[in-house]
Amino acid sequence: MRRETVLVLAIGALTAMSGRALAQNPCATLSAQGAALGGFAGARADTLKSGDNAICDMWSQDRTAKLSLIVEPPRAAGGLAMRKMLADNAKEPGMKVKDEPTLGTGAYSFMSTEQRSFTGVGKGGVYTLTLNRDAGILAADEDRVRAITKQLVERC
Repeated sequence: MRRETVLVLAIGALTAMSGRALAQNPCATLSAQGAALGGFAGARADTLKSGDNAICDMWSQDRTAKLSLIVEPPRAAGGLAMRKMLADNAKEPGMKVKDEPTLGTGAYSFMSTEQRSFTGVGKGGVYTLTLNRDAGILAADEDRVRAITKQLVERC
């Protein structure tokens, strides 16, 4: 009886661990959650590496919108590269930079008519999720992208 209990506990722990590992894949999360955005139903995120960064791109069915995720290593959170990007993006015409306290300490967003980009720091690194839509960004799109970013920051 004791061995059976230990075996059941061990199998349960392995199942929980493998379920957690699947939930922590940021590109899988992007595919699952991004499909709720208008035009993205059925789309999958393509994954690639660039140095230490993981990049996931997902296109809408009509190719007029793109959802991109960049996951940088945790050390990027306090780095100069991130601050430089913030300063450079803030200078672009029509770009608004805003603090995003609901995404965590130091989180921020860039917003223009055709783009919403949210950056936050989580356990797995620095997450930047960007939606570009040729026809402009709807309020529902902005809220959804913010919610996906929050999920990535908190769970991945």
